[in-house]
Amino acid sequence: MTTLHLNPGMIGTVYDVLRGTKPFHRWGLPEAEALTFRVYRSRAERGALERVGEKIILGVSEHSNGHLYSLIETVAHEMVHLRLLSLGMKNWERHGVRFEHLAKAVCAAHGFDPKAF
Repeated sequence: MTTLHLNPGMIGTVYDVLRGTKPFHRWGLPEAEALTFRVYRSRAERGALERVGEKIILGVSEHSNGHLYSLIETVAHEMVHLRLLSLGMKNWERHGVRFEHLAKAVCAAHGFDPKAF
């Protein structure tokens, strides 16, 4: 079984590729250079988006993302949270109605399973 050896540059590259696709290309998300990408070891979550002061960190768990497909899906998921954050939503980290609406568009555009997203 082949697994990825994740690194921050790889995560940033996936982010940049997705940023140029529907529906992300209309969202005005920051360029990869404006974010910090991190690999971490959580077994509890696949990815995380954190805001530390003005710094935004998009992290991906190496324990939960061993293949390119899961990496792409995880980064896309965190990009939905980033969109909510960029809109100034107070609960940007939650999976509420607004998250579900945006996630549905992402899943339709990229063929992700909405139940797993």
